[in-house]
Amino acid sequence: MARTPGMSQLLGAVLVSLLVGARTSTCQETVAELGLRASGGVSVFMGGGRAVHDVPGGELGAAIDLGWAWSERLRLMGDASWFVGRLREYVPQDDEEFSGPVYDLSGSVSLLALIGSPASRQAIYAGLGLSIHALSSSFRSIPLDRRYNANRFGVTGTLGGRMWLGQAGRSALFAELREFRVSDMNRWSVRMGIMRNFDALARPRRS
Repeated sequence: MARTPGMSQLLGAVLVSLLVGARTSTCQETVAELGLRASGGVSVFMGGGRAVHDVPGGELGAAIDLGWAWSERLRLMGDASWFVGRLREYVPQDDEEFSGPVYDLSGSVSLLALIGSPASRQAIYAGLGLSIHALSSSFRSIPLDRRYNANRFGVTGTLGGRMWLGQAGRSALFAELREFRVSDMNRWSVRMGIMRNFDALARPRRS
């Protein structure tokens, strides 16, 4: 089975970054603050990427910060995304070439580490998480329908950067590389989006 590029390097870099982020973060008396009441912001994003079996596609989605664990710079993030790819593949069993869309409606929960000073208006981040994928297609080919009509679990890794905007620092732009390891649907995408920060993640401009 083909592998998407750089998965081992990405997950390795993410793991190192998470360990560094947790090690360099300030200790807190409270172990965690999680849930909607502890949310630090919401975001929307779009992007493009490629899945295994040479399936290019685009992606739209939204994410929410769900608070922190162990450190205020170690954030829990949840997101939902809709990936639409285009497959063209010859299937020997059917002696036919098939072409059409492949859909991946996915949700994930990741532990994300913000690296650097909590007062800086630029930050890099890395994350590791778990994901669930609802795959769908309509090729009417048994091998393809078995591959692309299923619910599957996976793991995900993220590397990205964030830049705060405005005097109050309540908005931020971000760009990230996200990769999923899913049976028969490994894929990567580059995402860009905007985040609306609440009090916990707002970073005002210094006077």
